[in-house]
Amino acid sequence: MDDGAILVIAKSDRALRIEVGYGLEGALNDAISKRIISEIITPRFKQGDFYGGIAAGLDQMIRVIDGEPLPAPNAQTIGGDTDIRQYGPLVFILALVIGSVLRPVLGRFPGALVTGGVVAVIAWLVAGALFIALGAGAMALLFTLVGGGMGGYGMGRHRGGFGRGGGGGFGGGGGGFGGGGASGRW
Repeated sequence: MDDGAILVIAKSDRALRIEVGYGLEGALNDAISKRIISEIITPRFKQGDFYGGIAAGLDQMIRVIDGEPLPAPNAQTIGGDTDIRQYGPLVFILALVIGSVLRPVLGRFPGALVTGGVVAVIAWLVAGALFIALGAGAMALLFTLVGGGMGGYGMGRHRGGFGRGGGGGFGGGGGGFGGGGASGRW
């Protein structure tokens, strides 16, 4: 069966994660998992109430799985306490994809500039915070400028790619975790 979810806590590392099985990804998606971590569990952990954080988080996970929507985010959590590190993988992937298309067509510097701008706009739309968008755009610009972009398509170059390797998630026993879920720190 693949309709499970687990809450993993590394207390000494001050980190936690919700892993969601394939069968529950429709109900308990990444965005909802992130909100449960940042709005319900983490505030209690910051106060030292680990039992309360775990109980409230699991209770909310069960309610969401049963079809109950999350309450609307309060004004304090909107745009606040955002960890810029959570957008690193998004910036890296966007810079690779966009840079591999634009850099060969526009040239090294213009391609990197446009890639940085596009990544900044996408990051702003996703994160809703200007400083995160500017940081993401600058990271994408630098990454593309110094050689990111997988070598590009066409123009006498061979296309880069990914070798063998495992994907995200965990599979064992009768079900699997699809790589979905969310992580947080306190």
